[in-house]
Amino acid sequence: MSYTTIAAAYADGILKPYKDFRNGWGGAPFIWDALAMKYNLGTNSLEAWPTLFQAVENNTITLEPYEWNALETTQPFRVVHHDNMPTIANSLEHFWRKNTHRFSTTRICHLPDQTLTIRELHTSKALFIAWNQTSVDSCWWSHFDPTTEETLPYNVLTETKHKIIQPLV
Repeated sequence: MSYTTIAAAYADGILKPYKDFRNGWGGAPFIWDALAMKYNLGTNSLEAWPTLFQAVENNTITLEPYEWNALETTQPFRVVHHDNMPTIANSLEHFWRKNTHRFSTTRICHLPDQTLTIRELHTSKALFIAWNQTSVDSCWWSHFDPTTEETLPYNVLTETKHKIIQPLV
């Protein structure tokens, strides 16, 4: 079964897996489906998701700040700085509360657990957090070094392929 991982970086900047949430459909797909339903972009996930991303990119829908923040956490190579962790945690919690009614009680959603984890990491003084939204994909936060033939962890302080989320309030 797939899973979503939250990774954390401390003073050394190296992102290390911190917690897995079983069934990757409970993270990013929950957010994407909820937004597609709210903005009447379709109910078939695989058809609605591209429409959602295009609508956001073209500014044909206006997301609430908590929706924008939640959506940003689903994008590749996004990280959150320590100072913004409470805002992201609050956004995910608010997103879950506003959208859980859109699904049957059997729909998996681990946004409440992600919220608790983000708050825990904030308290533990993690410098950055990041997501790997699905284990089906390769891990975004490591790379293979062909010269040493090793998989190396991603360092937020020295590498540049990430984007720091600047949450809306």
